[in-house]
Amino acid sequence: MLKSLLQGVVFMATASTLQAAPIDLIIDTDPGADDVVALFLAMASPNELNIRAITTVAGNVRLNKTSRNARLAREWAGREDIPVYAGAGRPLVRTPIYAADVHGEEGLTGVPVHEPKAPLAQGNAVQYLVDTLSAAKPHSITVAMLGPQTNLALALIQRPGIVNGIKEVVVMGGAISTAAT
Repeated sequence: MLKSLLQGVVFMATASTLQAAPIDLIIDTDPGADDVVALFLAMASPNELNIRAITTVAGNVRLNKTSRNARLAREWAGREDIPVYAGAGRPLVRTPIYAADVHGEEGLTGVPVHEPKAPLAQGNAVQYLVDTLSAAKPHSITVAMLGPQTNLALALIQRPGIVNGIKEVVVMGGAISTAAT
């Protein structure tokens, strides 16, 4: 009995030191406060998540503000190693609807904002998605969609074959008092 108990302890110790490879992840976001919290949690998990890039889209606020807010989150988290690419500045088929009543004019109610030290990455989010997913091993990259899915839609329109590089798409979406967000 002691032998099997010791074998179990050794197995558990060995299993706890073996970690799965981090998930290759692209986060597409329109940072208001909710997305900033999600970004903080993701950026605080480097052993679990290999964040390849943050791509921004207009949504809660205009694109220049979502891109600034993503760079602020990156700066506050000390993760300047993660590139931030600006993407679509408007929805595909309708007039933009911003959520200043929820997220404030800057997208981060109650938080002083400033221009981050690190700039946006060169290029744009849609081209980054096309290039990265085209070059990826099949079914290897998770795309987390925290806002409007415009960037991924444009990338798929441009090059439908990028779907082969996508392992999964995880969507944070919903609305309280409107038909859709």
